[in-house]
Amino acid sequence: MYIDIGNEITLSTKNIVAIIGFSKRGSEINKNNEKFLSVSEQGGEVIDISGGRVNSIILTNPNRVYLSALSNKTLVKRYLNNGLNGGEKQID
Repeated sequence: MYIDIGNEITLSTKNIVAIIGFSKRGSEINKNNEKFLSVSEQGGEVIDISGGRVNSIILTNPNRVYLSALSNKTLVKRYLNNGLNGGEKQID
């Protein structure tokens, strides 16, 4: 099954490892997320489809990190429902 993670991009649910909420507010968790993203960007593993409005981080196998404008709550709901709206680009 596949889910739409925003910007007409879909991912296979079997490859999704984690869906993490992200906020620019200064909590310790977000500082750790920022460090993780910095290291991932250096490794060329980050695919930003957020349009500059990152609300969630999606970790997949193989080692890819997607930045989405959709909230983690929305993405988890889609993951649980295995929803696919049609017409999206598929990325594996």
